[in-house]
This record gives sequence, structure tokens and C-alpha cells, in this order.
Amino acid sequence: MTEWATLHKLIEAQDPRGVGAAMHGLDTAGRRALVDPLVAYERNARRDSAPWRRGPALAVAGAAVLPGAAPLAAWLARHRLRMWSNDITDEVGVELVMTALRDRAPTWLPNLMSRLAERLPVRDFDRARFLLVRALAAETGTAPPPSDGYVLTWLDEPRAARLLAVDSTFGGSRSAGSTSGSTSMGLLSMGSVSVGSAASRSTVAGTTLPAAMFPSGRAECAALLLRLFEVPGVGSFFDASPWWPEAFPALIAEGHVDRADVVAACVTRLGSPGRTSELAGYLRVFTTLDLTANEIGTHARELVAVTTMAPGPVANAALAALIRADRAESLPPEIALSAVEAACTRTEKKLVRTALGWLDTLTARDPATRAGAALSVLAVAFGRQAADLQRRAVSSALRWIDHADPRARADLLAAARQLPADQRAELGADDDSAAPVPLPMPAYVPEEMPAPIVDAAELAVEIAVLRRQSREELDPVGVERVLAALVALGAVDRSGVRAALAPLFARDAYLPTELPAGSIDDPYRRLHHADELMLVVAAAQAPARGAFGAPYPGADPTPGDRHWRDLLRRPGSTPLHEVYARRLRAIAVGVAHAPRPALLSTPTGANGLIDPAVLVDRLRRAAAEGWQPWPFDLEHALRRLPIAPEPELASRARALGTAEGNRAALRLAAGHLPSADPTRAVRRSTDRGRFGHRIAEPMTATLAVVPTGSRLGLDTPEDWLADGYDGDRSGRWAACLPSFLPNDRDLIAAHLVPQFAHRARVGRGDGRLLPMLAIADGPFGAGLALALAHGLNARDRTDRTHATDALAILAARDQLDGAFLGDLIGRSTAAGELTPTRIVPSLRELADAGAPKPVWDLLRAALPHTLAATPPPTRHADLLELAVHVADITAARGPIPGLPEAAGPGPSRSRTEARRLLHILTGP
Repeated sequence: MTEWATLHKLIEAQDPRGVGAAMHGLDTAGRRALVDPLVAYERNARRDSAPWRRGPALAVAGAAVLPGAAPLAAWLARHRLRMWSNDITDEVGVELVMTALRDRAPTWLPNLMSRLAERLPVRDFDRARFLLVRALAAETGTAPPPSDGYVLTWLDEPRAARLLAVDSTFGGSRSAGSTSGSTSMGLLSMGSVSVGSAASRSTVAGTTLPAAMFPSGRAECAALLLRLFEVPGVGSFFDASPWWPEAFPALIAEGHVDRADVVAACVTRLGSPGRTSELAGYLRVFTTLDLTANEIGTHARELVAVTTMAPGPVANAALAALIRADRAESLPPEIALSAVEAACTRTEKKLVRTALGWLDTLTARDPATRAGAALSVLAVAFGRQAADLQRRAVSSALRWIDHADPRARADLLAAARQLPADQRAELGADDDSAAPVPLPMPAYVPEEMPAPIVDAAELAVEIAVLRRQSREELDPVGVERVLAALVALGAVDRSGVRAALAPLFARDAYLPTELPAGSIDDPYRRLHHADELMLVVAAAQAPARGAFGAPYPGADPTPGDRHWRDLLRRPGSTPLHEVYARRLRAIAVGVAHAPRPALLSTPTGANGLIDPAVLVDRLRRAAAEGWQPWPFDLEHALRRLPIAPEPELASRARALGTAEGNRAALRLAAGHLPSADPTRAVRRSTDRGRFGHRIAEPMTATLAVVPTGSRLGLDTPEDWLADGYDGDRSGRWAACLPSFLPNDRDLIAAHLVPQFAHRARVGRGDGRLLPMLAIADGPFGAGLALALAHGLNARDRTDRTHATDALAILAARDQLDGAFLGDLIGRSTAAGELTPTRIVPSLRELADAGAPKPVWDLLRAALPHTLAATPPPTRHADLLELAVHVADITAARGPIPGLPEAAGPGPSRSRTEARRLLHILTGP
């Protein structure tokens, strides 16, 4: 039996130990002879249903024969070393690979170690590869590069070390609480440096850390510890694992890292962008370090930046540290004033209140020289949205205004235009010139489609981009451009498409290379739109099954198409997603069986609409070239036309003398009649888990809609809406739905309402669909209003920002029905379904951006419902405060039912704001 036959048999048997034994003692020529058959075998094995089963055997074989660091690093990155079914644990797999490498004694082991360290993943940590890097470091006597993946895996190792401390694999059984004696950690060991004592463990604040987690070299230890402040994801780990932040004082005390370096790194990281959960972990370190007044003074400017940009808890800690340094007289006055000004730009009331109190303390020390600067800071505070903060700033201004010079007083009164009328009067700035002036709303400019894709190389790049895009990134415009190019190039240059896409298919053995002709034998398979898009790609690069211009196939062109329709009857997607999947499937079948040179339904605008004149030109081209558009393609193109009739273009389409031209003429002459408005219903919703299992915890009543009519040929299942949005399902492709039927946005919004309602409770990422709906066409109905209401009430701030953008677009297009939306928001807020603390900031931003009139229409319609609610909605005063602000801007007048009763005597904030609003509305 040849050496390759022996190796092949052992790999097929999934025997890494046998592979290692067979390769032992092999000479250089023998190893070189095995390279080509091994590489070819591995490439074919990727197509197997479970290639991971051979991973350890292939890893050992590659370590024994591959010729250099670069190919071996890529090889080991593809094949995991662990296979529990054969008792091949991380440690055993690493030892087998190291034995194979020692048998060869190559000179490129340091290079291999560096390449493997750089390839360590930052998610789904590969502990075996990490241990291999550590073993190579010990073998070569060099420190591995602290890549992000290396640092994160090293950080996660204490958890594993505590679990493995009693495992005989690591040098015998021992108690997890033992603090004496040496520790033999095998390949896991990184040295025997003691932390906290001469023992093998360090106890910090009641938490035990394994000494094996700290490298033996002080320089490497310090570098790794400081890298913890640079690698994304470490902060979240710190927040969930408080023993790490609590260990830093002990590590500093024992000389493993310099305190000044840690303080500087921590402050710098707190001032860098990041999620709240990420920065919370570094805030734990900052709190544990307990900076001295001198250290705070050294980093004062960085802490001011933290106060300006960081999330609320982090900014609050930075401001508290600066105040502490000021009390110790370690903070220059100019930096203190800049910190107050930075805090006054924040939206957190507690932070602004603390800053204003500190400002009074700073100014009281030297009113003659600091009053002017204090007034300039207070002018910033006048722009705060909360009326109580504005009153607090006015109170401070009245205290120091007489100590300031005339110019500072004039600047303060000019800034008073940001204040409501009653507070302007208190400052003596109650003249017409001081009234707030609303900004003009920017004009809406429709976005055109980018230039089409014209060659196969560009098409390959765009397909690769789409495949890498996440749910939050998927670009519907990019999808349309790729579909149009696949149709066009698939008709004239299939060989070029095949050559351009060859690297993509070589990298992913699971991609289909043609439309499948067999049945679907996997009972767990579900409809997935990424698969449907790749079927279009496969059809465009495979040999055509029909002639150019051939009639579109009938109902069952292939057995595979018949079985594909079985997927539509399986649970796992919403009706609208199914219709979109049908379009992708129809295009794939058309490209394979009846090629056409153009996709008629490609939009001309980023909103999904088609310019009617362009559609007529496309039909003229088809008539001149003698080919008929696919039936479904023509139907979809007609549904993408704007609503308004086009009689002149209808005449031009009829003059073409084709059946397609006549159909287009009828549609252009009549315009588009949108689907019936959905009716509103309030239902009790129960969340589902990822696999459709019900979660026992009931949710509160949520807004839902029942579409009463649909041009999609599908009814909305009652249980789909009754149960709410069912997890992620096909949600990644929801971004393509608003432009799918862009002249019926109310219907699309109605189908997406359960998805938006779900995001009001958990998750994030669907808010970006709202601006897409806003730029589409169609009436402002219940479906769109409900979608916007849920968007304003979304859990994630970014989603709420998208809802604000959608409202701004509608206002700029003069399509925002504020009264209709306000009536819905008022009823829903009174019922406790919407939260004023989420809605009010977005509406205020919209009013200040140039749309105060529709916002006032919304508030005027909403307030009668919320004022009549018993008990009143939580934080109802925020809604009244916003009404005061907007009424002042718009000079609104007139009664609001229930407002006089709400404005009765009483010290509550709601009654105070109601009295202020009543004063404005009944004014001259």
C-alpha cells in the first residue's frame, strides 16, 4: 500500500493518532509527495455534509506534510483540532500537531505562531488553536502577537482554567479552592508567575484568579493587560466578569503593569466610541482604580471629553471625578468651566443638574471674574429640552447676571430665545425678537438608482458584498442592481459570468451551481432568501436550459421547482416574505429556461418606483428586438409605477401595438388604486422563541393591524398577527420589502407592523425600514401610522432616530398627517401601549428640525386622549412640556378638551406644565 493510500485510509477513518504515527519518521521527499494528493482530497472533502469530522486527522496530516507557515496556518484555521466523539480534546489535538511539527523541526515555527495568532477568531473562540499558539510560543521561546482574537481567548481562559483545575489531564486532581502548591497546567500553562502571594493563585476581593493565566515574562504580561483596553469586546467581558476589573489593583501592586499606564489606557478607552455595555466594563476598572486628585488633574482634559461623548453612567463618573479634583484644588478653573459646559449639552437630567450646581459653586468663589463665563455656560443650558432644567438655568442666571459685563448679559438674553415665553419674561427678554424662530424644513430630493452593472467582474464584486452584509446592512438597491445584471449578462455572457464567479464558488462548496432538479429531502429546511438569490446567480452562470426569447416555462418546468413550492407551505416566513421569495424564484427559472436581455421591473429610483417614461422605453425596446417580457416581470413593473395617471404616456404605450404595451396603457391611464386601508386591532401578544416555541411570560397588549385587502394574492393568517412577530425568521430581507411594492407603502407597513411591535420590546435593527417606507408612494393610512408609532416607541435609540427621519421625510413631502397619527398615538399612550419617554424626544427633534406645525397637529390630537386617561400615562408631564415648547414656536391658539381641568391648582409637574400650555393657548 502506498503512503498516500495509507494516509487516505486513516483520514477516512477519522484517526488523528494513526495519522501522526504513520507520518512519524517520514523523510522530506516522502512528505513532499503527499502534498498534492492531500490538498486535492481536502478540497473535495469540503463538499461533504459533515467535513468537520475529519478535522483533527486533516490538521495532523497538514502539520506533517505542508511545506510552509502560510499554507499550514490557513489549513489549521479551517480544521478544528477537537473531536469529542473520538476523545480528541483540545489538549490532545494540540499535542498531536506539535509532535508532527517537532518531527520535522522546521525553521518557520515562529512565523506559523504569528499567523495562527492573527487568525484567532474574535467570536466563537477556538481554544485549541489558542493553546497551539501558546505551545508554539513555548517551543520557540518567542511571545505571540497580541491580536484581538488572541487577547479575547486569553481573557476567557480563567473560566476554563477554574473548570479544568480538578481535571487529571492537567497534572492531577486538586481542589478549586486550593491556594498552595505548584500547578501543572500542561499546554494551558503560560508560566508559573504567582499573583498576590507565593501561591499559584491570587485572591482579589474574594475572587480567585489562576496564576497560569499570566505570562511568565513581565513585558508580555504588561502588553497583554494594556491590550485589554484596546480590543473590542473586552469591556463587555469585564462587565459580566467583575473579578477581572477587581484584579487590577493587585496586578499593579505586584509590579505586573504600571499604574500610570493602566490609568491612561482606561481613561482613553472611556473616551472612545462604544456601546454602553462595552464601556460599563471599563467603568468598573475606573471605579476600582479610585484615581487620586493628582491623577484626575493629569487626565482632566480627557475626562472632559468623556463627559461630552460617553454614555450617561460613564459621563456621570467622569464628572464626579472632576468635581472631586476641584474640591482638592487640583483642577484649573478653565477646565472646570469647560466640563460644566460639556455636561450641559447632555440630555441626562441628573448630569445637567449636577453640573449646574457645580457651576454655582465655581462662580461663588470669584463672582467678579467668573460670572461672564458662567452666563455663557448657562446660555448652553437654556437649550435643554426639560423645562425644569431650563428653570434651574434661569434661576442661576438671575443670581449672577448682575456680576457680569454688559456684553455677557446681552449674549445671555439673545440665547433666551430658546426658552418658553414665561421664562423669557422672567429674564426680561419678553419681546418679539426673542421668540423662538423655527428652522425651515429642508426640501426632499429623491435619490436615483446608481448606474447599472455592466460587466461580470463588477457583478462578482457586488455579489460578494451582498453576501457579507448583515441584516442591518442589506442594501435593497444593491439587490436590484445585482438582479438586473444577472438577467442581462446571463443572456449574453454566461461564460464571462461563470469565470468571474469561479473564485466565489471555489471558496464556498455549499453554493448551488445550477437550479436543483431533485426533490427536497430535508424535512427541516426552510425558505431562505439568501438561498433564492444565489439560485439566480447559479442560473446565470450555468448553461441555459432554453433558447433566448423562449416562452416562460409552465407551472412545472422541473421537478425541483415543484418541490420548491413545498417550502412555501412550511412555517417559517411571513406572507410578504413569501411573495418576495416567489419573485426571486421566478427570475431564477426565467434566467435558466427563457433568457431575456433585461429585467423590466428594475426600479429607476432608490425608493423602488419606476419612471413611467422609462418603462414605456423598455417596452419599445422589447418590441423592436422581438422578445416578450416575462409575465410576472411585466406585472411587477406595472405595480412599481407611481400612483398618478399618465394619459400621454398611456397613448405612447398603446401605440406600440403589443399586448404588453396595451396592458401598460391601461395601468398608465387609470393610475393605481392602493389596497384598502388596514383596520386597527389591539391584540394580546405572546413572544415566541427562536424555534417557534412559546415563551410562558405574557407580553402586554401591542398594536397590530389586520390588512383587509391585498393585491399580493395572499391573505394574512390570523394566527400570524395574533401571535405577533415570530422572531427573526426571514427578517434579514425585510429591507427589500418597502421598495417591492413602493406605491402601496401602507399595505407593506401593515404587514411589517408585528415586526416593528416586536422591536419595541426586544432587539433592534428594523427602524431603518421606516425611512424606506417614507420615500415610497401611497396614502398615509393606518398601516403606516402604526409602523411609525412603533418606530417612535422602539427599544433601541437608533431605531427611534430612523422613525424621526421618516417623519421628517414625510413632512418635507407634505405627506405627514399629524392629526391622524396623533389620534392613534394618543389612544395608544392612554392605553399604556406607548411610552412618552421614548416618543417625546423624537417629536421634539422633529419640531426643532423644521416641522413644528405637523408636530403640533399630532399633539393637539393626542392630548385629549391622554388628559382623559385614568390614571394618567407615565411621564405624561413630558408630553405636556413638549406641547408647551411646540405651541410657543407655532404661536398656537385654541382649546384642547380636558386641558383646563388638568391645569388646576397643585404642585405636580403635570399640573405646572398644563397651566403653562393653557396660558399660551389662551393668550392674545
